[in-house]
Amino acid sequence: VSRESILALCRGSHRNGDRCVARLPACIQQRIGRPMNAKIVAALRILFGLHFLVNGANFFFHFFSVPPPQNPLATQFMKAMVETGVIFSAVKTVEVVTGAALLVNRFVPLALVVALPVSVNVFFVDVFLIGTWFGGWVLGLGTLLLNVVLLFAYLRYYRPMLCARAEL
Repeated sequence: VSRESILALCRGSHRNGDRCVARLPACIQQRIGRPMNAKIVAALRILFGLHFLVNGANFFFHFFSVPPPQNPLATQFMKAMVETGVIFSAVKTVEVVTGAALLVNRFVPLALVVALPVSVNVFFVDVFLIGTWFGGWVLGLGTLLLNVVLLFAYLRYYRPMLCARAEL
């Protein structure tokens, strides 16, 4: 993709977000318009949806036991989140709703955006507080990477929002 072709796009309509493409970093500009393999995206979407749905539903229905973290700070943090009664329930509700939306392939771009703050928190808690190889790095980093990769796969749906200056 040449710079001239991107600038030509930017002279187009304001309504579809094409004008703002030139302001994006080059790596994102090159990514726009080249879809990922649909089967890979579907598999990642289902994997991420199952992960969120099972972990969210486990909080409410206790399908399997989750071992307490080895780090005392992580144990205190998790205990405080559960004892508030609201925060952890809200997080787990978001996990269930977004996981279900991803599994049934409805409102996927919205579900991915709503899931991102949860994924970032899962990453920080798992990597920096829990810190074990599987419980920390695999689950924490894996959750965040799945979310980010899927966000990039659905980038064309977010393109109008990536405009630095909105015009009516």
